[in-house]
Amino acid sequence: MAYYFANTDLPPLTLGLAPEMGFNEAKEMLRLNLSMQDMEQVEQRF
Repeated sequence: MAYYFANTDLPPLTLGLAPEMGFNEAKEMLRLNLSMQDMEQVEQRF
């Protein structure tokens, strides 16, 4: 399944600065928006 909206919700990254969104917050956003099957694939990789 394709998720075209996911990238637009992420804040920009800047080298040398802490990201605006932490890993747990990003993971929660994915959990709310991905199918169970796709979320399982994300969890296997991270």
